[in-house]
Amino acid sequence: GSLIRTDVNTNNHLAFGVESEVAASFSRSRAFKILSRSNKMEGGTITTLAPAEYPKVDVVASYAKDNLLMSGWALGEKRTIGGQAAILDAKHGNGNIVLFGFRPQFRGQPRATYQLFFNAMINSTID
Repeated sequence: GSLIRTDVNTNNHLAFGVESEVAASFSRSRAFKILSRSNKMEGGTITTLAPAEYPKVDVVASYAKDNLLMSGWALGEKRTIGGQAAILDAKHGNGNIVLFGFRPQFRGQPRATYQLFFNAMINSTID
């Protein structure tokens, strides 16, 4: 795996106590895009299907747009994950779903990201 420069939205409650830039261990990890349903299909546009609203999703952290690689090696990282979301906080019913693109609690993970995992657990118990 590689260490990837990751930008953290420190205004998000899940990023409490976390620096604005951290290293994420990227090994078989993910990057996310927030999508909305479209009325454009293979055969054209469906006029009876209105585009859905964007889901209520906050980007907690995203992989840096430039100078991503901090350690290790990567091929095409700027094109494939540069600027993409690394952690999402999706509202669902009365709760939230937190999606981690990398494993913040993994034993080889830099310690700076543990707090993101702990904050997600703590916030799951708050009403």
